[in-house]
Amino acid sequence: MKQKILQVMLEREAQTVLSGRIEVDDAYVGGERHRGKRGRGAAGKTPFVVAVQTDPENPASVLHLRMKALRHVAARDLKPWFEYGFVKGSTILTDGWQAYNFLDEAGFKHEPHKMPGGWRSAKHPAFPWVNTVLGNLKGNIVGVTRWVSRVHLDRYLAEFQYRFNRRFDLKSMLSRLLTVAVRTPAIPQSLLKLAWMRQVA
Repeated sequence: MKQKILQVMLEREAQTVLSGRIEVDDAYVGGERHRGKRGRGAAGKTPFVVAVQTDPENPASVLHLRMKALRHVAARDLKPWFEYGFVKGSTILTDGWQAYNFLDEAGFKHEPHKMPGGWRSAKHPAFPWVNTVLGNLKGNIVGVTRWVSRVHLDRYLAEFQYRFNRRFDLKSMLSRLLTVAVRTPAIPQSLLKLAWMRQVA
């Protein structure tokens, strides 16, 4: 039942499209907690990407959120996500990672920012909201779910995204979710694993 509800959220949130001013960053879950390499390229870690849309006239106003688990933080994995979930002409703020260099050619206004590294990157003034979202998301994973496997990560990201994007419409959120869930077929473990294998193939 839990996975069916998460699948409903995943399918609904796949329709979310962002535009305007958008902060983007990638992060990781899993892997060794105390030893081993941190960040990109760390063994055992699953990458995902987060995009936060803010009001261009008021960057302090957060509008919507999109997230996606990735195989690698590489242009070939990022391109489809941007192609179907972002309005061309939007301003995309990223760090200086080369995987995002395709954005200008793809029809976006790309604003890369060089990061100082370490904890100072989380304090960069160009990315206040994406860093806040990442902090809340990781706190939720550690404090509530404790751990999320690669197989289920996209659905747990969708759950967080679903709640965030409907935070101002709490009164109707549950009834609408239940209505869609009734129309959604069961999601057995075999289908969950098959969906993941198609993602990483």
